[in-house]
Amino acid sequence: RERNVDIRTMMSMVRHQDSTGLSLLSLCLGHHAPLDILSDIHNLDPNQAYQVDVYGASAMHIACLNGASLQSISSSVLPKSLVSAKDLDGSLPIHMLMACLERKEIKVESAMDIFNWMINIDQDIIFTQDNLGFTPVDIIQSAKSRVDEDTKEFKRLKDIYTQLRQACITCWKIKKSRWESTRRGE
Repeated sequence: RERNVDIRTMMSMVRHQDSTGLSLLSLCLGHHAPLDILSDIHNLDPNQAYQVDVYGASAMHIACLNGASLQSISSSVLPKSLVSAKDLDGSLPIHMLMACLERKEIKVESAMDIFNWMINIDQDIIFTQDNLGFTPVDIIQSAKSRVDEDTKEFKRLKDIYTQLRQACITCWKIKKSRWESTRRGE
């Protein structure tokens, strides 16, 4: 009987959300918790991945906003369907990733690995606009336009922008090719 109380208490603690609606899983992802801890939380309450905070942000949004690793984001604790989930501002997790990259809270290589993983799941996310009309690429372009062209920061943002634009072009060519093949009845 005592064990049942401990399990109920523990489950209550795992399912608790803070005043902004952050779940324990979101909080741990945002603070770069080890994968084994994320897995334990997921095993206790798999629904936490789908819970959103008061801003409509899922655990994947929080992970991307705070520079979580590809290993954490692509792990089984976060369903791939969350790649296409919008928050109340119309932002996808990839928008949050670009904001994190803009703030230099994640290395470019790490962000690009996550970016590539995400667009392999859903290529349309690269073209998705948030409620302000910004695509993920627009976020970097906007940041680039706010810094002096003679700085290292401008060069960094320009390099990122160039990589993202190339990804957009590649995704568009793939979409166009698929569209053309369906029109031809292939």
